[in-house]
Amino acid sequence: MAIQTEAAARVGSERADQDRAGQAGANGESVTRLLSGIVEDAQALMQQQLTLFQVELKNDLRRTRNAAIPLMVGVLVCGLAVIILCAMLALLVDEVLVLPWWAGFAGVGGVLLAVGVALVFWGKTRFDAFNPLPDQTVEGIKENLQWKTKK
Repeated sequence: MAIQTEAAARVGSERADQDRAGQAGANGESVTRLLSGIVEDAQALMQQQLTLFQVELKNDLRRTRNAAIPLMVGVLVCGLAVIILCAMLALLVDEVLVLPWWAGFAGVGGVLLAVGVALVFWGKTRFDAFNPLPDQTVEGIKENLQWKTKK
């Protein structure tokens, strides 16, 4: 009886050792599966952010194009009107002040040149202050790249 009890205890401990070995293998597999899932999720997130960046950039470019077309046509029409009005103003200066016609054109042209230069510098400073890229998406991509390089 003591021998049977001893044999049963030995068989029981062997089974417990086998169960522990099986659980350790399962734990190793589950950790591997978990890590591969994390890597796959990170890759999917990176792909989604790149896609979002492309879509946002395309939308911004489309909106910019759609706003620029009427703006450029309006600028062109206004430019033609300004040329005609400036010619009229130069001839008016010639007529009223009894100056040579070239003096009237030179005066009007000089004033327009000064205004144009001031507007160009003002526009350049405004343009330098604006960033056309989608900031949130770029920041998300930077964070993912930093996270990926740390691994």
